Amino acid sequence: REARKQLQFDRRLAGRAKVSVVSSRRQSELFLERAPEIAPRLCVVHRGVDRIYFSQDLARENPYSEDELPITLIGLVSSFGAIDSAQWFVQEVLPLIRKRVPTARLYVVAQDSNPEVRSLASPDVIVVTDLADFRSYLQFSKLSIAPQRVGPVLANDALAAMSMGRPLITSRHVAFELEPAIEGEEFLCADDADKMADLAVRVLVQPDIGEAVGANARLRIEKDFDWDRSLAKIEKLLLGRTL
Repeated sequence: REARKQLQFDRRLAGRAKVSVVSSRRQSELFLERAPEIAPRLCVVHRGVDRIYFSQDLARENPYSEDELPITLIGLVSSFGAIDSAQWFVQEVLPLIRKRVPTARLYVVAQDSNPEVRSLASPDVIVVTDLADFRSYLQFSKLSIAPQRVGPVLANDALAAMSMGRPLITSRHVAFELEPAIEGEEFLCADDADKMADLAVRVLVQPDIGEAVGANARLRIEKDFDWDRSLAKIEKLLLGRTL
């Protein structure tokens, strides 16, 4: 019922607008399947990230100890989808990783404070909340994850990890928002626990693979997800120009 009502609202709003904007080709395809009349006025503008702010800095201090291999889950972790993904990763994926890589440790670096997320804390799961600047946690992590399975996707944190040159493993649900980034070269993707654990172990024990994926991810951000370029496209649309 909620999805039907949301579609009705979106379709009505798009019908009244001169231009409608979505953030990925997949979103465009899904919307046009349900509202084909919007096609002449629908544009794709990729999400953006501040690639200058989210870049590596040699002056930052490493927050991790030398005897651990840190995995980061970054972002707002208060929505149902975000809480579900954090719980699923901790309960289903992390134990599989630690069986093969005992020094792996998950850092949930949350920009908000949530009891359900804080309850995940253990010796293997460090929960850091209400942190104004989480870039050091990203920069020195061996791997970043975005395992969200349901709900609206906020891909900003996945893009921030890519911008920082970190290897990223996402769910398919998140991967749709990363187009045109190339799976397997600029990010890794898995939906089931075994495959996600396999990918994580591969990155952790073969750091050259992770560094290559991270470097490619940074190049993709510079090419297609630069915030200034995305804003320039929005500005053109607001001025009545075509892209």
